[in-house]
Amino acid sequence: MSVYNRRLPFYLLLDTSESLAGEPIEAVAQGVAALLSDLRTDPMALETVHLSVITFASSAAVATPLTELMKFQPPKLVLGSGTALGAALRLLVKCLDADVVKGSATQKGDWKPVVMIVTDGSPTDDWKAAADTIRTTIHGNRANVVAVGVGSDADTERLARITPTVLKGTDLQPGTLRALFKWVSASVSSASARMDGGVALPPLPAGAVEVATHGAAPVQDRQLFLHARCVTGKQFYILRYQKSGRNYEAVGAHQVDLFDFGLAGQAAPNVPVDRLEAPPPCPYCRNPAISFCECGKLFCSPIIKRLITLACPWCARKTDYAPGGGFDIKTGLG
Repeated sequence: MSVYNRRLPFYLLLDTSESLAGEPIEAVAQGVAALLSDLRTDPMALETVHLSVITFASSAAVATPLTELMKFQPPKLVLGSGTALGAALRLLVKCLDADVVKGSATQKGDWKPVVMIVTDGSPTDDWKAAADTIRTTIHGNRANVVAVGVGSDADTERLARITPTVLKGTDLQPGTLRALFKWVSASVSSASARMDGGVALPPLPAGAVEVATHGAAPVQDRQLFLHARCVTGKQFYILRYQKSGRNYEAVGAHQVDLFDFGLAGQAAPNVPVDRLEAPPPCPYCRNPAISFCECGKLFCSPIIKRLITLACPWCARKTDYAPGGGFDIKTGLG
């Protein structure tokens, strides 16, 4: 008779929305790599923990299926527009159904899985029914679920509908995110050591993660994101704006190598260009301005003082451009 080696499944649900563009998404990728490295130094975790990563932005996807630690490879994180948390929760339930070995009269099944959700915003899809399913039928029964909202835009009030265990990361700085993932690895190591189906969360990293206090939801239009391409090299980038009074002032422009365009622009609000302060320069060619094509897309341009002809890097259409504004721009979903 074969002997089954009981596993501790660990599901990491990662928000990869465009609001993480720049240093934050790089820090998240480094955090996943550090998490893997830490767990591999723990003999008990190395023997039992199997790790899966589910990412969600425009949609949700299994970036890495449930894999033993020694064979696990950190996935490439693809940014997208939106925070499809509902889709991620529904996908999690499917994974639990398919992956986790249940006990029987002759064999013990897997240990109760650990689920960690990390997000920096509010859901942009149909999420409530999925959240209720997790809270009423999954958490405490089939898995232990912890949610962490990171940064000032994280909606911990909504996360509390998923699980009573909700934490708050203070900001999106790389140091804070590294401390968060260090804490996540300690949590999983704790679960692998207990082997009783429970999770004893280790002390929270001071100054980085705290217990969430629920109150007013964050302001949804505090930040604004625009999609553009470099007119010279056609590379994609994201412009980040911060609300200042009625208008929005530029915060930065981020080079983006991997982006899911599947739902980009759908159901996204428009903003009048006159409400945008001067844009940040293109992160590739340093052009200081942006122009708007008839195809509905933005691209970098020089400051236009007279009529010039430019080719849109999205659709290749050549058009004469003159100084002026008065048009609306479709924004990202954040």
